[in-house]
Amino acid sequence: MKNSFFLSIGEPWNFEGPDGQNIIKGSIVKVISPRCLIFKANHIIKFDKGSGSFLALFTRHTGTSFNDLRVDPIGISFNGVLVEGDYHDGIDEKELEKGKFVIIGSIRT
Repeated sequence: MKNSFFLSIGEPWNFEGPDGQNIIKGSIVKVISPRCLIFKANHIIKFDKGSGSFLALFTRHTGTSFNDLRVDPIGISFNGVLVEGDYHDGIDEKELEKGKFVIIGSIRT
């Protein structure tokens, strides 16, 4: 899997970050499961509900998997949760789901 990915943000529709309008660039830190991964933005991203560089991404649609990132040129739709502070390996998927929901979008290479 490539190191560099970008998020195309659909909601909030007026998102503006350091990488431009509706775009967040970064890398995948860890794949927790086929439906959950940790993404680290290249910059601190500010949202209404907080700020940080780590996001937990969850697939939006049943039957999709982040394993498909290798073969899907369109990207995988996700719901994004802000990870408070720095990510560490001790956080599990259920704990991540309790975080602050901040974005909807798709991830691709």
